[in-house]
Order: sequence, then C-alpha cells, then structure tokens
Amino acid sequence: MTMATLYYVSSHATRDERVAARDDAALLPKGKYDVTARIDVGDIGTSPADCISAADALFERFNIGDRAGLSVRSMSVGDVVAFDGRAIAMLCCKVGWRAVPASRLPEPTKAS
Repeated sequence: MTMATLYYVSSHATRDERVAARDDAALLPKGKYDVTARIDVGDIGTSPADCISAADALFERFNIGDRAGLSVRSMSVGDVVAFDGRAIAMLCCKVGWRAVPASRLPEPTKAS
C-alpha cells in the first residue's frame, strides 16, 4: 500500500506566486501549500513513470471521476502529489507532470 498526499496551492500564496506556479510549473515555498488529503493509491512502483501514472489516475479521479466522499477541490496546475517513500513528488503542469524533490514539501500533518 502506498499513500499519496495532495498538496494544493494555498490561499496564503500571493497572486504572483499562484501565477508563477501556473505559468512556470514552479514549486512554491513550503508555507504556500495546503495538505488537502491523504489517499491510499495501492501498490505502485518506484520509478518516475510509475509516479506519473498514479498522479494521472488521481488527477482523473478528482477532476472527472468520483471523489469517494472526500471534500477536496479539483486538481490544477501548481498542485503537487507526493507518494510515501519516494524522493520525488509530481508537480501538475499545464500539460503533464514534472518531478520535484519531495523534501521541499511540508510534512502531511493536517490532512483530512
């Protein structure tokens, strides 16, 4: 079992920071993300391609499919998906995902 943590761009991020996250696919400073949910994504491999596939599935689930009762908004550019035990996290870009260091994200302490 692998747990994924969804990090959404915080309302504490300035407009310029939100635009940079959207336009440059830039990872924001730690205080600019809200930990939104922790989700069991089953068994996934450890390669970047495995993380991308899992991130795609979560994006589809929260933008198109059933949110399974979770009170979360749809995922958008600048949001991040991190997987337990992985050194990289996936940053949502205009098209696809970009690997970013998971160490730059806050600890998932206030997830719902």
